[in-house]
Amino acid sequence: MYRSPIYGESDHRLFNLIGILARVLPTSRFIWLIRDGRDVVASTMAKGWYDAEFRSGLWGEYRLRGDACGDVPAAEWEAMTPFEKNSWYWGYVNRVIERQLSDLAPCRWMQLRLENLVSRAVGLFDFLGVRPIAVRGSRINRLRWGVVPPERWEEADSRAFERRCGETMDRWYPGWRRSS
Repeated sequence: MYRSPIYGESDHRLFNLIGILARVLPTSRFIWLIRDGRDVVASTMAKGWYDAEFRSGLWGEYRLRGDACGDVPAAEWEAMTPFEKNSWYWGYVNRVIERQLSDLAPCRWMQLRLENLVSRAVGLFDFLGVRPIAVRGSRINRLRWGVVPPERWEEADSRAFERRCGETMDRWYPGWRRSS
């Protein structure tokens, strides 16, 4: 189907299909490209995820909900702020990825921090079994306004992030509290 022996797909909406993809594509490998949860939440907040005005329409209607997937009781979900829902989203998606990847042989997947993509490119090429090429990093989807960095979050938002993401950040970004 493809002219190359390698095909890559990067889509956060496929996070819950790892087991299915692994069975359908038995020689596939998975790269868990994880991003610091603080940066994700800052970005998704700036994009208006879980804001009241974005609850309708295609994206709002089908955005992952903690109550619908059985992770958060309905009353608790409704009481959560958009900030807390965005924090929940990052933690939930990455916990599901971790759980699904743990069912695969370790040689089929690797975790790679987005922040280290360029510096770890050689390891990525080794994992994929391909000849390394020169890699440069650039950001092409940088938000131009509305991003509130973690050091400027309200205290309530910082506590919500800690509550929803603290344990998972400790595993995947040890020392993150010192860099806040």
